[in-house]
Amino acid sequence: MKVFTKTVAISLLVAFIFLLPAGAETKNSEVLAEIDQQKITKADFTAYLSLFKDQGKYQPTTTAAREKLLNNLIDRTLLLEEARKQGYFEAPELKKHGSLNSIEHETIVLRQLLTDRISRPATIDDKTVNTYLKTHTNLTFEQAQEKLTSERQLQLFQELMQNLKKERKIIINKDALKSI
Repeated sequence: MKVFTKTVAISLLVAFIFLLPAGAETKNSEVLAEIDQQKITKADFTAYLSLFKDQGKYQPTTTAAREKLLNNLIDRTLLLEEARKQGYFEAPELKKHGSLNSIEHETIVLRQLLTDRISRPATIDDKTVNTYLKTHTNLTFEQAQEKLTSERQLQLFQELMQNLKKERKIIINKDALKSI
């Protein structure tokens, strides 16, 4: 089913963006961002970028691009914190994967959190798709369903992140981003 495939693909893409362990602090590193009192250092960010070294589009060449990737790292940190609060790290299924490193472990947790909070609730029923098709006659049913599902997933993700950030003090050191 294409919608399921796209839902999984979006979940994996979002999880892939967040592959660095949250909150790893390195002494004597310049702080790029803070979430409340938790620091994200230049070393953390550099390690995050090194995960994408073979993919040029993830190598930011501008301050704006670096800030966008730093925001992804902040989002990931907040999502992992939420997953811990919700008990995702205690799930029995994770114990089956004892040989995973921390990045792989966290990726599985993030994938499950995003599936539960975004992919599953983003299901669009046939009636909604058919209503949408009345004003978008150039689309097939599957295309309309995929488009509506993607839009709903994006909306749910944005709402989730907004809720996770609303009680937090997040500071980004934009000057430090210029020197990376």
